[in-house]
Amino acid sequence: MRHSVDTIHALVLTDTREHDGSLLHNVEFMLYHFLFVSQGLSRGEKLALIGPQPVLDQVRRIIQITLLGPDEQQLVEWGTQKAQRDEWLAVAEATALKSDQGTVLTVDDLLSYHPFTDDQTEFHGISVIHLGLDHY
Repeated sequence: MRHSVDTIHALVLTDTREHDGSLLHNVEFMLYHFLFVSQGLSRGEKLALIGPQPVLDQVRRIIQITLLGPDEQQLVEWGTQKAQRDEWLAVAEATALKSDQGTVLTVDDLLSYHPFTDDQTEFHGISVIHLGLDHY
């Protein structure tokens, strides 16, 4: 990576979520890189997300679905037949990321959240200030 940066530890989520039909909050790819390529998972680290609380909440929901898949409640709400629901949940359990103790990891085991309060937050001693639309 540029300037001898070999891993990321945090992402600042921009105000603009899409541009010309392309999503700008593709957190899952950076999360995969952090967890597996940079080996954050094996070090027990979490990728930090910095941004407004509603954006953090939205990204958390998206990661829940894209990384871990839907949970039983969601499958029921979607009208998934029981046999198919049971099969999908069994596959999700078998292929899930697990801790050293064998428990399934949740999104909150992989990410930490740092919402702006009065347009600022701190991460590892660094202040991040929201100055305006997409300016930090």
